[in-house]
Amino acid sequence: MNGASRYKNQHKIILSMCSALEVAAQPEAIKDDFDYLWSVLKTLDDILTTHLKAEDDFLYPRLINGEDKPLSEVAKKIQDEMGTVSIAYGMYKEKFSSKESILENIESFYKETKLIVAALDERIAKEEKELFSMIR
Repeated sequence: MNGASRYKNQHKIILSMCSALEVAAQPEAIKDDFDYLWSVLKTLDDILTTHLKAEDDFLYPRLINGEDKPLSEVAKKIQDEMGTVSIAYGMYKEKFSSKESILENIESFYKETKLIVAALDERIAKEEKELFSMIR
């Protein structure tokens, strides 16, 4: 098992939760079962917040400052390209932090959910393809 296994396993869970969120965030689904949406949001947040912090605060700095120059360069490139995903997710989470903030802006919530899920999908795909394939 290589050093990226834990992150890869978390990626699978995050992608699964993102798929559930996309379904639950559809305007009709929100109206039909807000409690399910809220449960999915909270579960994703619990996992994602910890995961992004671990990557941004520990994994990337360790790889960028490591002795493996090619790995360091790839890690720096991905961090530069995708580092803002954590910030975007934080803003999304803050904007839609309550039932009221979602229900008063259902269409906006749905559109922004699709955008944040796409950004997470892109970051995970880059990490899996370009970075984790290099980690032993």
